[in-house]
Amino acid sequence: MAADEMLLRCCSVPVLRVYSWSRPMVSVGMRFDLGLLDQNLSEVEVVKRPTGGGIVWHGEDQTFTLMVPDAPAFERFNPRQSYQWIHSVLAGCLTAETGKKHLLVQPGACLSGNDCFVSPVAADVVCEGRKIAGGAQRRTKSGFLHQGSLQASRFADAFWLGFAALLADEVSRWMPDEAGRLWVNDRAAERRDSGLWHRAALSSA
Repeated sequence: MAADEMLLRCCSVPVLRVYSWSRPMVSVGMRFDLGLLDQNLSEVEVVKRPTGGGIVWHGEDQTFTLMVPDAPAFERFNPRQSYQWIHSVLAGCLTAETGKKHLLVQPGACLSGNDCFVSPVAADVVCEGRKIAGGAQRRTKSGFLHQGSLQASRFADAFWLGFAALLADEVSRWMPDEAGRLWVNDRAAERRDSGLWHRAALSSA
C-alpha cells in the first residue's frame, strides 16, 4: 500500500503496477473504521488502502494499480468516467484471454454492503453473473490512483503488457530508484506503527 502511495506522490508518467499477496489478507478503504470490522475477520490481517471502498479479500487474486499524474489529457475524465474507462479496457482483455464474455455492471444494478465482491457497483467487471474485478480511486493534486482487484485466474506478464498497451501509446518497464524504495519502507513502518492503517491477525487462542 505504501508503494502505491509512493507512485501517486512521485511519478511524472502513468505507471501500472501488478502484484499478488503472499498470504490471505483483507484490505479496506482509507476511511474505513477498523473497529467496525466484523467479528469473523478477527483472525485475518487487515490493511488500509490509500483509496476508498469497502472490504476486499486478497490471497488468490491479482491486484493492479494504475497511477495517472495530473495532466491536461486526463482532465476530461471525472472519477466515474475514468473507472469505466479502465474497467472497459480490462473487460475486453479478459474476454480476449478467456473466450468468455466479460461485461460492466450497468448503473442501477448495484447492491449495498461493505464486501466489495458481494456488492458490485456500476462499471465493475462481471462474467457469467460473478463479479471478477472491482476497484477504488483516490484523486489528489498529483493525479489519480486506481487500485483494482482481479478475482480470476492469475495472468502472466503478457496479459498485463497487453492491458497497458491499450491504456497508453508506449509501454516500458520501470523500477523505483533507491530514494523511492526507502520512502516506501519508511512509510510502511510509520503506518504500521500508528495502529490506524494496519491490524494484525488476532489469535484465536
